[in-house]
Amino acid sequence: MSTIRRVVTGHRTDGRSIVASDKEVSGTALPGRPGAVLTTLWGADDTLTYPDAGGEPRHHEWFPPIGGFRFIEFVLPPDRTAPPDADPQATAAAIERLFPSL
Repeated sequence: MSTIRRVVTGHRTDGRSIVASDKEVSGTALPGRPGAVLTTLWGADDTLTYPDAGGEPRHHEWFPPIGGFRFIEFVLPPDRTAPPDADPQATAAAIERLFPSL
């Protein structure tokens, strides 16, 4: 499983920059695809405004509404394929559960 260090900046009301958070974000393995990992790094459902405190905005679905955005890392190893005994329906159901609307 991959982890990424995510450092987020924000702004005080006087316009000066601050470090709002500094943490590791873990990815989620993609069912049925060995080595494939999706990591949501940042996203928002609404247009961001300035100044902001740097808190994590609301984002619920994989695809953003108009004015929103997503920033993800998608790792797909070049030398891996689905296992020959993989159940496509079970894999699709697991992906929908982990990544709604993907």
